[in-house]
Amino acid sequence: MQIRKIERTIRYSFVRLFLRLLAVVVYFIPLSFLRKLGVLLGKIFYKVSKYYRQLALNNLRVVFPQKNNNERRNILYKSTLFLGANTSDTLWFLVHSRRRKNLAYLENRKIIDDALKAHKGIIGITAHIGAFTILGGVLSEYGYPVNYILRTPRDEKMANVLGRGLRMQKVRPIFTKPAIRCVERSIEVLRNNEILIILIDQDAGSSGLFVKFFNRYTSAPAGPVILSLRTGANIIPMFILREQERHKLIVYPEFKIAHKENIERTIFDNTQNLVILLQDVIEQYPEQWSWIDRRWRI
Repeated sequence: MQIRKIERTIRYSFVRLFLRLLAVVVYFIPLSFLRKLGVLLGKIFYKVSKYYRQLALNNLRVVFPQKNNNERRNILYKSTLFLGANTSDTLWFLVHSRRRKNLAYLENRKIIDDALKAHKGIIGITAHIGAFTILGGVLSEYGYPVNYILRTPRDEKMANVLGRGLRMQKVRPIFTKPAIRCVERSIEVLRNNEILIILIDQDAGSSGLFVKFFNRYTSAPAGPVILSLRTGANIIPMFILREQERHKLIVYPEFKIAHKENIERTIFDNTQNLVILLQDVIEQYPEQWSWIDRRWRI
């Protein structure tokens, strides 16, 4: 156990150093070249990372059982290239604050403006799809106060790096631990009529609800529904998708809470419906979703 902790500390130290050096270099590299480099690294990752490639293919079998192996491999290959290009775009977005609107734009802004008129805040649900790492920054560029819930890393210094990356986008991070502080802060920003971004495609473990996600049970966060019931905040699905050289942040119509016979059923059914909504987006844009996370206990 101690050896693993030492290995993790060393690995995180290298990652932090690499990110700091990269931030300096990126400032002087044209975006077109940076993207090519990201795509190249994506190709290398696809070739050499047997563990993640197999994990992703297992996930693809769950989601697309009707497709053959070649079709699933093609989706994964394209997804890996998108991952490389989007990582490059994220780095560029962080260091070129004055040119951010050249890279991404907001669609259906009126939905956000109308929801904020209720003065109860917005719960923006999203997922690891497209350049999700700049979603909050794009909203911030349009003048919205944005907060982003992040899973707390094991390494405290890595948490500082992730938090700094969000703050560079004028987005305030809220870490999941300590849990009480996370809930308190989330309620506070909603009552201040701000936007709270929550990723709903992460395995929520014992704290989540086991719902069907592509016909297999997985633990999904109940937080969006609970917070909406408690504060009256609107739940607005939003996903940022790549369109050739730019990114489009699509804002979907408000997710309406369906009230059931009791609070437990209300929370469960609406969490399930949010996951079904996410399924539809993934089926529509499979190459843009990240397949390399363990979302089912396969």
